[in-house]
Amino acid sequence: MSAQDIQYPNYESVEDSPELDGLGVAIRLAPPEGGEYRAGEPVILNGAYNCTLAQERASGGEPLAETVIVLQRADESEIWRRSVQREGLPTEPGDAGGIDDNETLIGGYFNLDLHEFMPELDEPGHYRVWAELLDLKSDVLDLEIGV
Repeated sequence: MSAQDIQYPNYESVEDSPELDGLGVAIRLAPPEGGEYRAGEPVILNGAYNCTLAQERASGGEPLAETVIVLQRADESEIWRRSVQREGLPTEPGDAGGIDDNETLIGGYFNLDLHEFMPELDEPGHYRVWAELLDLKSDVLDLEIGV
């Protein structure tokens, strides 16, 4: 399924989803149409997370409620933060059933159109974007938005 065929936000694994082998949160920018990102056009961010069962419980059973996308314009100090919370879905912390809460990993995905998700991205410029999930942080990605 191509990026054009997906409705955003989306919480499934897609072709451009990052892969995680262990604990963490990772993001990847899908390649832009036409070779560059432009103001007012989609900027697709694909993300994945793996957290411990203890972290899942700390999030009330919904790690995405604690996952935050952070955006900073490189030439300014202001930072914008938005939660990747799925609305309208039931949340239930998992039952450990004798499993070690700090060893068992719970994972998932998120896919967003940053242009729709973060209105601050409407202006051309150089940005930095990263994701945070409780005490986990992704790599920081540089993002250039042209006119």
